[in-house]
Amino acid sequence: MSSPPIFIGRGRLLEKARQAVDAQLDVHLCGETGVGKTAFARRISSEAVFISHCTPAGEVLCGLLWAAYNRGWWDGPKAGDLDDGDDLDEATLAKAIRKMGQKAAISHVTTAYTKAQPRAVVVFDSFDSAPPSVVRMVKELAAKITVVAITTAAKPTQKPFLFHCVEIHIPRLSTKESEELAGRLLDNHAVEPKERARLLRHLVEEAQGLPAVLHELVKRATARGDLSLRAIRGEEINGHQTIDLTPAIIICVCALMVFRGVARGWGDHDWTVFAGATGALFVLFRFFAFRASRTRRA
Repeated sequence: MSSPPIFIGRGRLLEKARQAVDAQLDVHLCGETGVGKTAFARRISSEAVFISHCTPAGEVLCGLLWAAYNRGWWDGPKAGDLDDGDDLDEATLAKAIRKMGQKAAISHVTTAYTKAQPRAVVVFDSFDSAPPSVVRMVKELAAKITVVAITTAAKPTQKPFLFHCVEIHIPRLSTKESEELAGRLLDNHAVEPKERARLLRHLVEEAQGLPAVLHELVKRATARGDLSLRAIRGEEINGHQTIDLTPAIIICVCALMVFRGVARGWGDHDWTVFAGATGALFVLFRFFAFRASRTRRA
């Protein structure tokens, strides 16, 4: 079992989230991908029920009922909802939910979580992927439980519910926090001082304040048994960069059209195709230039 991510900074935000949960207020954790929202949520309450996927509705109900069963809040499905000889596990429970129907399953969830003492805290990860049926179910359950919803980009159908939550925005790490995290990640590895300094500088530059990137780069290089600057750069190339051949294809088309025009002369059709390919090349150039400028600003 892998060790939990190292937690750096955000003490004030964590205290704010815990105070909201203690006051039985719903919490909305938001922020871009990789800033550590999930790791943050796991530290709010050690007793929280964690739902990793918010779709489809059947899997959400299965996760909620399975957690309630393991915590003694629910006795399990009725005998008629189980096949003869079935032992109760998550797969069997999923079949039982399909047999009893979602309406009955929601009733079981409501009854089970009402028994939780103190009030149950349920973390819904990737809440922005939740369909309207799950959002309606969470709204109904919010009267009985404390909800912690994690989103990257909430949809309009989810915003009415999230509007009433205590919003906590998780920012990127500062440079100082990134250096501290990178240093702690390297503490368990034997690295020469000069190599360690280069590694620290490179990790901080590449992560750009995203702790998930720091953890992943060190994890991949460690798994290969070569925690060095060369290995980490190799992981970036192999794991994160792709080659888009679209510009090259358009350039080749333009070159072929020019060659054909020089060899055979230009007609109206040739000029039309050449103008279209040139326009597409110009649009692509603007797109990639804009994306590169955004990367530099970040």
